[in-house]
Amino acid sequence: MNNIFRNQSWLDDLAERDFAIIDNCLEAEDFLSLKKFFHQKQSSQKFHKAGIGTKNQHQYKTEIRGDFTYWLNQDSDVELSFIFEFLDQLKDILNYNFYLSLASYEFHLAHYPAGSFYKKHLDQFDQRNNRMITFLLYMNEDYQTQDAGQLKIYLNNGETTLVEPIANRAVIFKSAELYHEVLPTNKGRNSLTGWFLYNRNQLINL
Repeated sequence: MNNIFRNQSWLDDLAERDFAIIDNCLEAEDFLSLKKFFHQKQSSQKFHKAGIGTKNQHQYKTEIRGDFTYWLNQDSDVELSFIFEFLDQLKDILNYNFYLSLASYEFHLAHYPAGSFYKKHLDQFDQRNNRMITFLLYMNEDYQTQDAGQLKIYLNNGETTLVEPIANRAVIFKSAELYHEVLPTNKGRNSLTGWFLYNRNQLINL
């Protein structure tokens, strides 16, 4: 069983602080399989430069973000069936504990080359605001503080916190509540990143 399901104390952190950190999130075998898939897609040049905005307003602005992404597809990325099962379980836990109506999710693999960053932002679009929960899982082995590329979270009490993107560490937070940014990285930075989406026709109570 993955650690995020074995030890659910992070649920209290998410409720009280709007974010939580879970170390050693996946079982070692699953984590290695995810990394293998990541590097296969990267070596076959399946990653594309990331932009900002929805489809109708999509733009590429390197002064805002500099990562490259590969969007996951449950029908074609069958090698990651274990990840989709994991996300389904996590969605059910969030729905049960917070009385949410999360209906689906969207996830991608992200690579930040050395020198890249993502400026302060909120995980919502002006014309599409159904992202409810953000989930990140880092894949950076042998990470050192000098590698930089930390996630900086702006808390609602005016404080900030820095999260180092170490291997198999997960971060989960309320998408519409917390501004955040990826600080400039000195080394390639990899992650699984995505959002759990709600059914806007049902009651939301987190």
